[in-house]
Amino acid sequence: MEKTLKQTGYALCEKTRELKDDLERGFLVLGKNLYKINTEEMYLCQWLSWKDYLDDMKMSPSSASKLMTIYEKFVLEWEVDEKILLDMGGYSNAYAVIPLLKGQDKDEVKDSLKELALLSRSDLEQRRTENKTGISQDECKHRNTYILEICSDCGLKTKKLS
Repeated sequence: MEKTLKQTGYALCEKTRELKDDLERGFLVLGKNLYKINTEEMYLCQWLSWKDYLDDMKMSPSSASKLMTIYEKFVLEWEVDEKILLDMGGYSNAYAVIPLLKGQDKDEVKDSLKELALLSRSDLEQRRTENKTGISQDECKHRNTYILEICSDCGLKTKKLS
């Protein structure tokens, strides 16, 4: 009985990994399709505007823009292999690393992506923040901070200098 449970558990784990891979591939296809529909204004066959098309799909312009940017940068501009993108861990991670790759050529991007794919989500966020601010979080004295208070009743957020 224990062996059957182990086999069932393993099968479910593997099936779940396959579903995640399918989902990850899906964001690339979705980005490609949205890019083509938008740039060629294919939405005009049925909808009055790009926004109307996205509203009908229940997709925010922000999400569509991120997916199209990923396709445009990684596939069209940098010609990154799909496998490397899948190793990034999702479209939000892929989108998040774009600023870190600014100014790099195709080969440099591919090398950087292999390194970035090894980072945890929190390490990736730290790298992005340091890139944005130009300040290493490990070396910062953290003197300019604030406390964020959130009301558990209404959700109001207020900042207080510390």
